[in-house]
Amino acid sequence: MTTRASKKSAKKNLRKQRSIISTTPFTKTQEKIRKILGSLDDEKLFTDTDFPADTAALFFSDKDASMITWKRPKNIFILYRLVPSDQSLSGEGYKGSLNFRFWRFGQWEDVYIDDLLPTADGKLIYGKCTDPCEFWVAFVEKAYAKLHGSYEAIEGGQTMDALVDLTGGLAERHIIQNKDPQLYRIIERARSSGAFITCSRKGDWRFSNKADPNGLVSGHAYTITAVRKIKHQRGEEKMVRIRNPWGDNNEWKGSWSDNDINWNLVNEDIKQEIGLQSKDDGEFWMSYRDFCKQFQEVTICLTGPDFEDDEEVESAGHVEVMKGEWIAGKSGEVQGITYLILLLIHSLFLHYMNQTDHPNRRLDTRHFHITMTVEGLVYILTIEKLVRDFN
Repeated sequence: MTTRASKKSAKKNLRKQRSIISTTPFTKTQEKIRKILGSLDDEKLFTDTDFPADTAALFFSDKDASMITWKRPKNIFILYRLVPSDQSLSGEGYKGSLNFRFWRFGQWEDVYIDDLLPTADGKLIYGKCTDPCEFWVAFVEKAYAKLHGSYEAIEGGQTMDALVDLTGGLAERHIIQNKDPQLYRIIERARSSGAFITCSRKGDWRFSNKADPNGLVSGHAYTITAVRKIKHQRGEEKMVRIRNPWGDNNEWKGSWSDNDINWNLVNEDIKQEIGLQSKDDGEFWMSYRDFCKQFQEVTICLTGPDFEDDEEVESAGHVEVMKGEWIAGKSGEVQGITYLILLLIHSLFLHYMNQTDHPNRRLDTRHFHITMTVEGLVYILTIEKLVRDFN
């Protein structure tokens, strides 16, 4: 029997495997950056020539960028006034280079950027932290924009893809149908296991800059930050706490919103326990029944498989990854598609064999992933299967 201690150890090992950064030997990108930084004079800071601070880095379309100025954090007014010059983003030894890693096509990819950020009137124009002295959100966003070619290229897309890119985890999407009690239990378990959970409403993300009368934004992704059954004077209510990443006053205005009368039915101790606040911070509670009416999709991303279905992320004892590609102009269309289909059939066959012929091996079908990605004119199919051996 697997003990709780061994589960924690497995979780720790999985995190270590996913976060480890190989320094020997250096990748070509790492070696290139090391040489550039080594050649800089003491007072000179790194400038990224692969993703220069210009209009093309902001937009792929013909948009006006005349009001945008690129600044380093140490030159942004707020930071200059509040943070001493010897902090982590300035001072002796700092060269203006930052390194991030994203999970791409089954492996971690290093992305290096300089610390120039797009601003207007001295303020950041894209993602930013609540604390004006923190810049990690803006830097992660810039690195992700570089990975995709521009900031405009990451304005919209599938939440599931972004979660996998950022965590290297295992993502699954659920369509909300009526008031599904099974989905509520899935969300509960996912929250208990520390998963990243988002929800979204249907709509065109290009017009998702204004809230509806009910306070919600269509074509927009939200984060689920808590799930709770809350007892009150008339019984019990299944509740979901949701956060709008904008972090402003665009919040749910219906039943169980921040100042709703229903909260008068709840004991003060419970309200304090769940951290209920009446603030325009983008976070709010709503009943699960309203949640199912207002949202259409839930995306869950685990940092590893849960073979035992016990809300604990575990380490895979065996991983099989098969990759194939079809390149326009080089592979015949029928031949390329046929190859991908055969690859899929082969993997499904292995899946079947592992379930029937190996009594000491167990496969979690939720972690049998098939993804097809378009990278320029190269179509890449990745099939990943995680198996754990039980001896």
